[in-house]
Amino acid sequence: MRKIVLAGAALPALLCSQIAGAQIADDEASDIECLAATLIISQNSDALTEAQAMASVMYFIGKVTARGTDYTQPLEQAMRDMTNVTLQETATRCGAELETVGDDMQRRGAQIQAREETETQP
Repeated sequence: MRKIVLAGAALPALLCSQIAGAQIADDEASDIECLAATLIISQNSDALTEAQAMASVMYFIGKVTARGTDYTQPLEQAMRDMTNVTLQETATRCGAELETVGDDMQRRGAQIQAREETETQP
């Protein structure tokens, strides 16, 4: 029950992080923690928030599965170990990573669009 209450408090940290230029985790443990936090948040949210959190779940599960390891046991352990404090801290860190990756995607998209526009000009 305590994770349900805090999930609502952790959600803004995940979805609206303001940490610019955050580090992108490159270790499995950090990604599994983010996966656990986003799963907890997605399970305890309204429909709109659940959809947004599930997009985060997909990002982190992609990072974890790209390593080719079985993450079942580490994810189960991370979800079991997640406390109210670690959920908030993890959501903040993971939200910052999502923001950094999203900003990079927008920058790259703008570059692609600018090249396409240059190529189609007579």
